[in-house]
Amino acid sequence: AYEATEKCKQDRKISVSFSRFREEQFICVQNPVAERPLIEAGQMKVDHTSKSEKENHGLGIRNIMDAVARVGGMVQRRIEGGEEQEYVFTEIQLPIHPDNVKK
Repeated sequence: AYEATEKCKQDRKISVSFSRFREEQFICVQNPVAERPLIEAGQMKVDHTSKSEKENHGLGIRNIMDAVARVGGMVQRRIEGGEEQEYVFTEIQLPIHPDNVKK
């Protein structure tokens, strides 16, 4: 989100919100993009990049996906916006298990 927002000429704001409903924790991240990422079936294609160093691209996204999968959560992404600015919405849903909550 940070790198994508850096490339934008306007509206360089990342929005992060946290909420809880029943036994689920939700994390929503909204960020503008200058270049439309490739998203298929709600998942960002990490092997699709315009960066020159393609080998080390997408490590942060992979780390998030792995961490969420380890606790039985889900990640969904979508693109919204119009002609002037597009935004990526990342929604993370995490189950709250007593064993995973640190006291």
